[in-house]
Order: sequence, then C-alpha cells, then structure tokens
Amino acid sequence: MFQNSIKISFLNGSKLLPTNVIHQRQLIEKQFQSSVWFVLTNYNSKRFGRRYRRWYHWPNDFLPFHWERKRQDPPCLCTGDLVRDIGLWDSNALVPGAEHSKELENAPEIVRRQFSLGFASRAEIVQYQLRKIIEKVRRHPFDTNSPEVKIAEYTVHIRNNLHHFTKIDKDDARRKISQEALKNRRIKMLIDLYYQDRERYDRLVQILGIDFKIPELGVVPTKPTRKGELRRLTKEYCEQIKMEKLEKYHQELLSKQKTLELDLEKIQNLIKEDENYLGISNRSNDNGNIDNSNINQ
Repeated sequence: MFQNSIKISFLNGSKLLPTNVIHQRQLIEKQFQSSVWFVLTNYNSKRFGRRYRRWYHWPNDFLPFHWERKRQDPPCLCTGDLVRDIGLWDSNALVPGAEHSKELENAPEIVRRQFSLGFASRAEIVQYQLRKIIEKVRRHPFDTNSPEVKIAEYTVHIRNNLHHFTKIDKDDARRKISQEALKNRRIKMLIDLYYQDRERYDRLVQILGIDFKIPELGVVPTKPTRKGELRRLTKEYCEQIKMEKLEKYHQELLSKQKTLELDLEKIQNLIKEDENYLGISNRSNDNGNIDNSNINQ
C-alpha cells in the first residue's frame, strides 16, 4: 500500500515539478522497491529469518550422509513394461487383410509395396503387431475373449502410447487419460488371472515382458517420506558405527590375548617358585578340599 501511495504522488506531481526532481524521485522509488525485495527474499534477515520454507526442498547438509528424493517418471510412463514399443516388424510384410487378396499374388513388386507395412499407417502396424502377439498367448485359433487375449490387447495399446510419449508428444492429455484407463484394466485382469491360474499368469507375464508385482493382502503401500527416510538412514548409520567400534575393540582384545597368556605363564611360574621356596604343596582331596598338611614349619 505504501509503494502504491508513493507511485501515485509521483505521477500526480510530474506535471508541476521539473524533470531533474522527477528523475531523482524515480531513483528513490526504485531503490526503495529493491530494498523491500531484498528484505522479503533474505531469509537471514531479522524480520524474515523464520519465514516458512518448504521441507520438501530443505537441505540436509548437517547429516553425515547424503539423501536425495528419487526422481520418478511421470505416471503415464510407469506401466511396468520392460519394452516401451510394440516391437519390430518386417517392412515387406503385407498389411492385415491384404494377405488374402488373390490379385496381389501375381501383382508386380511396385504394387505389392504399396500394401506393405513400409507404406502403412501407424494404426495398421499396431494391428499387425497385435495379431502377431495374440497368436502367441491365445488358447485356441478362435480365442478372442480370454484373459490372455485381453491383457495382450491392453499391453499393445499401452506400449503404443509409450512410443507416442517418448518419441512424438509427451504432453498429449487425451492419451494420458486413456493410458491410465488401460493400466487399471490390465492390472485388474492380471490380479484376477494370478488368483485363478498361477501357471497361466507366469507364462503370460514372461511372454509379454511385464514386470508386475501382486499387491500383498492387508498391506497398505506407503510412499517414502523425507523424515521417515532420514530416520531410517540415521538408524542404519548408528548401527554401522556401533558394529565398527565393536569390531575394533574385538581386534584390540585379540592383539592383547598373546601378551595376556605370556603374563599368565609368568605369574604361574612365580607362584610355583614361591611355593617351592616356602615348602608349600597344595593338594586337593577327594572331596575337593585343599590339604595343607605338608607345610615345613
């Protein structure tokens, strides 16, 4: 509010004051604005030293170890597929449906190339790859509605979207929405197939190349937090220091063990010499008592 009042007073008096005075007042206004901005952005100042800062970006240089939040890919790219494309195809192969044409059998090479995958659109290539993958996972030649076929269809469309995000447009909102829907449908069918038939699930995951982990029952997944990870790393660091000190102390005792054995032998020899000098012979009876009868008086 104070800045606005200064600015208005300068503008209202600009027609009455000379140019040099106006210039000086403009310089004063710029200096005032720069000083206010410096105070607002200076966290070490007395007034704004305790201004709130986001803990997400707070440094942890005071700790003896380094921790940094893991950078994750966008959700549209986190699908669990080991391959981010629909795969390789033969550019000389015919588009789906053209292999049944009798006219193309005797047609010249230039005409056949017009109906090959090298001149086909992306949608026709996707359909060709979809048919080729379905032939590997379907149960019988007329299978079109089994869980394996449905999961294969979802996988091909998901990988086609991955190719679009990585090579063409990473900010396609329509494809991002469809990608999330395809991911959720495939996850639901994978979980159902896992609990229905484990062998078919393992075979399908291996053929399609999907890295999927079945969620554990009764376990709520939690995301790693800054405070929790720092506490975990601090605990591991303290345990490591404790084990290092114990190992160091153990090695020190092992090094002193030889000298202790030598000192023990010397003490035993001195005791024997004193017994012989004094004429003392300690013999234990059957009851475990020491017999000191043979003492030279």
